[in-house]
Amino acid sequence: MALLSAAQKYALNKMNSTARKYGLGDQLDIQYYDSAASAGGAATETLTVTGLAAADLILAVSQKTKGANGTAVIRWTDTSRTANQLAVEWTGNPGAGAVLRVLVLKA
Repeated sequence: MALLSAAQKYALNKMNSTARKYGLGDQLDIQYYDSAASAGGAATETLTVTGLAAADLILAVSQKTKGANGTAVIRWTDTSRTANQLAVEWTGNPGAGAVLRVLVLKA
């Protein structure tokens, strides 16, 4: 998934505000968060994603910034997740500096 364009961000914000206007509460509260940069050194790593709640439903994870080694993210683990943490796996050691974007439906 590519990064969200300005038009996509606008559409998500409009959906959220429309849902609230018609009393749907947070049913469509879709947010995205960027992770802290990876440290590198291994193909798997747990990244800090400030704002990510343990009960949030992850819709997509994409790589916003490639790490020093330019490897691709291939999966994330959604079991035993704690708040502000996400375990991810790349095709190999990403090197330092990889940043992920996490799109979620807020719980």
